[in-house]
Amino acid sequence: MPTVDPTKPNVPPLIAEDFNSIPEFNRPNREWLVRFGVLLLAALVYIPLAGSFGLWDCWETHYGEVARYMHERSDLLSPWWGYKDQIGSEPKTGEWFFSKPILVMYGEMIFMRLIGFGEWAIRLPWAILGTLGVFMTYMGISRVFGRRSGLLAAGVLMTSPLYFFLSRQAITDLPYVGTMTIGLMFFILAYFGPKYSASNRGFIGWALGSIGFFLLLAVPQFIIIGLDLSPDRDFGRYSAWMRFWLTIQKTGWIHTIMYFLATLGLLALIGVPMWKEYKAGTLFTDERKDAWMRRFLLWTAFAFFGLSTLGKGLLGFMLPGALLGLYLLISGEWRALKRLEIGRGVLVMCLVMLPWYLGMFAKHGQAFYNRFLVHDHFNRIGAGVHALDSGTFEHMLKWLSIGMFPWFALVPLLFWGLARLRLKDASGPSRTKLFLYIWGFFAYLLFSLSATTFHHYIFPALPPTAMLIGIMLNEFLDDRTWVPRVLILAGIGILIGIGLTIRSDPQSFRNMFTYKYDREWPENPPIDPDATVGPNTDKTWAESTYYANTPTIIHKLLKAKPLQYKTFITVIMVLATIALILMIFTPKIRKVGTLGLWGSALLLAYWCLNWYMPMLTPSWSVKYVFEDYFSRCEIVPNPPEIEEAYEPLLSKIGLGFIPDAFGSKPKRVCREDIVAWLITWRGETYYTSSEIKPLMKQSQLAPYLETLNKGNTFYALTQANRINGLRTALNRETETLKKKGVPGLTDITSWKVEAVHQESAYFALAKATPIRGPVEEEEVDKPAPESEPEEEPVDIPPPGM
Repeated sequence: MPTVDPTKPNVPPLIAEDFNSIPEFNRPNREWLVRFGVLLLAALVYIPLAGSFGLWDCWETHYGEVARYMHERSDLLSPWWGYKDQIGSEPKTGEWFFSKPILVMYGEMIFMRLIGFGEWAIRLPWAILGTLGVFMTYMGISRVFGRRSGLLAAGVLMTSPLYFFLSRQAITDLPYVGTMTIGLMFFILAYFGPKYSASNRGFIGWALGSIGFFLLLAVPQFIIIGLDLSPDRDFGRYSAWMRFWLTIQKTGWIHTIMYFLATLGLLALIGVPMWKEYKAGTLFTDERKDAWMRRFLLWTAFAFFGLSTLGKGLLGFMLPGALLGLYLLISGEWRALKRLEIGRGVLVMCLVMLPWYLGMFAKHGQAFYNRFLVHDHFNRIGAGVHALDSGTFEHMLKWLSIGMFPWFALVPLLFWGLARLRLKDASGPSRTKLFLYIWGFFAYLLFSLSATTFHHYIFPALPPTAMLIGIMLNEFLDDRTWVPRVLILAGIGILIGIGLTIRSDPQSFRNMFTYKYDREWPENPPIDPDATVGPNTDKTWAESTYYANTPTIIHKLLKAKPLQYKTFITVIMVLATIALILMIFTPKIRKVGTLGLWGSALLLAYWCLNWYMPMLTPSWSVKYVFEDYFSRCEIVPNPPEIEEAYEPLLSKIGLGFIPDAFGSKPKRVCREDIVAWLITWRGETYYTSSEIKPLMKQSQLAPYLETLNKGNTFYALTQANRINGLRTALNRETETLKKKGVPGLTDITSWKVEAVHQESAYFALAKATPIRGPVEEEEVDKPAPESEPEEEPVDIPPPGM
């Protein structure tokens, strides 16, 4: 815990005029071991089994397919998504993907290159980022408030459902909030942290590490722009000046030179002052080392804000900027502006985030601006995009409470802490609390007022709330007054209320990280290996494609009776309630209750990630539909360049056992077509590498048969209740095309359409086989109605979630 001398000025360390007034940091015993333990425990919660079950539609597979396509094509600038074929008069669906920035795709491409194509490459980078977010929470809070506060804050964050679910989901929320949270932890360490002391060698290592981290983030982007941005048209019709400007704008190597020059300028702005202090003999004094270490912390924070902006957009730097502005307004510490390294920090941030954005603007112009900024920023916040008419403040309060169960029961302690907060107390811990309260309240207010209200939009308010709960819980453990005990009693009621809501609606957790909230709970989840997978088949879960493609440990967990949904949630409620009751008593018993509450939250985290998510996966992932398809079809050999693109780097250097352990797969393309029959749900593009044929309307069936299929067997991803409609439509269109004399169709008397995969409550795989020759009686379809209505595709998520 930092040691404060009450006789010295009480100001945040960054703006202390007297170095001696900054509190000392007494490093606890074996601190390295505690830090390693926090990092290891978070990793053991988030990483095991992360890629052992299929990607969930529609977000994970959407971004995953964009990353896969860019990886295969080695186009590292322009995201692209869609189907390859245009069928009939419908427009081609393949298009540039402007809805989200590049960080989520870059993270996945890096791991595709390292360990190969598969679920692990998609999910592993975000499980690691979630782990780092927990670790940096401990680092920031423990240095300002002490080890116990840091452990409690990190423990609350690590076991909050919304945080650990999004650490297992390859969507843009953790790349945005996770990197922003880490950046704000670096800011807290720089602004509010006690003295930094290091040996001369350690100080140099700190400086080189910070600069190296920045260069690692920025320089690869400079190279990408140089390689992938080039003029794509003739500018002859423009004036000489405009041709000159467009050539500069669209020539990647010119961008690269400018970025390298800016980087050299930044390094000079850092290196020259350090050199001058070194020559003057002051650089290695305790005071100057502390000042420079705080600067490097601030620059690292700005680098993470740049990453956050690459994670989801402008809020990556605008939200931290707004938080800092509000903090300075409330605290009155405007003199801090001189020491916040805004000039060099903004340059660091821009060199991390701008190369990709400027490259996209240079290549795609107004189209990128309209989609990314207008539609997916301004309209989402102001006008509403895919808006849910579910309320504002109370709506987000509900999802924050579920997203922090069981810890949300301690939220009343935050009001106790707020009442005791004194603005005149300008010490580092007091000011850090103020900053965290501002962060939590402003994020909650901003996203509650947003016109687009997906349930997980409250996520930016969760990290500061978790940190404040940890800090106030630490203070409560030694408190002997009656007010916080009464608040704990109120928390018991809150806990039971939230727990009963979760117990009564098994969709509560799932709704926090999916899109289709009205999808019903599956009637046949894979919890009994001897039960049938659906009502229309005799296949059991033990015989299913799902069981064949998931590890045995998941099968054992799924069938364990104590882990069944209502039983387990009831146990967690009871354990957490007992823990809260114990926290009412003496400080010693209170600590036992706190440990019990954390233990129940940890059990919930493991259960949610390794029972709840795998249990729902057959209904939320089309992976197993396509594994069945690939097991039935004839795989076409890949061209050499495709084989090269999909060979993991670790395999190339003789470590192929690692990609094999992660289930790396090559690109698989079948000789037999597969079509998407009146359904668009994103996973079909990822799992077929965009090879699937989109039949979004019945009017596309005839053009498909005439130009692509030509009377061959094919498969169809659809809904189970649409298989009969496919059979009827096939027979009708074939009769029409036979009259036109279309080759390959003239001798077909009917189509045999059968369901071959029925493990999902929502998706089915059908096999369509042409029958040539006499028609057997059972194969004859009933005549279709004279005016059969046009079926519309279902389950279509909005593009660019």
